[in-house]
Amino acid sequence: MTSKSIISFQTSDVMPAHLMSGASLGNENVSSSDMAIPVLALAQAMSPEMKKSDSKFIKGLEMGHVFNKLTGEFWDTMYVLNLKFETGFTIFKKREEGGGFEGNHESLAAANQHLADNGLNEAVHDIVETAVHTVAYLDDTGANPTVAKIYMSGANKKVSDAWNTALSSYETDRFGTVWALESVEEMNRKGQGYQVFKASNKGFPSAELYAEARATYFAMKGMTDPTIH
Repeated sequence: MTSKSIISFQTSDVMPAHLMSGASLGNENVSSSDMAIPVLALAQAMSPEMKKSDSKFIKGLEMGHVFNKLTGEFWDTMYVLNLKFETGFTIFKKREEGGGFEGNHESLAAANQHLADNGLNEAVHDIVETAVHTVAYLDDTGANPTVAKIYMSGANKKVSDAWNTALSSYETDRFGTVWALESVEEMNRKGQGYQVFKASNKGFPSAELYAEARATYFAMKGMTDPTIH
């Protein structure tokens, strides 16, 4: 008896009607900490994403673009709601040693452990305190917020401090205002240009967008919004 091959799935980008009522069964134990969170960064001259010879190369990416390290998307200007702030530590290879990003860590101890575990020379690498902003960035329609992290160190640490000050001046939740993120050029002591973030307030979210941001904030804490019954 010969077996017959039965195609039991369809290759389509459109979800079929019989799956529309799914309740995310099987994902009960998956939290935000179990998923890859995109990182938003500024394209710099030394960014691997700018080099055609690098596996991380992003076609069309230019100096100053804000880009998503996970998806490769990039923008001249993007709009975000700031959900949470914390501090961390970033390892960089010294510029005189060729420069380069080595990784972000939640604590100084974790950063030092990374150097030890990978046989890296402390004389060649710097560990710098870093501001970490968790944001919800919006799509081209100004909706559908997606969670991402932004790491701000060096010159961008001053931008972070100013952003925190501005956010605190509004008598509402941290995510109760909408901000445009862009880049501006600054010069170092050697006259070399580099990009830093610029955050500009653009107003307030709609009731629907605010509710989404609020729900996301509590979800990141492993909670349900206590005002929802």
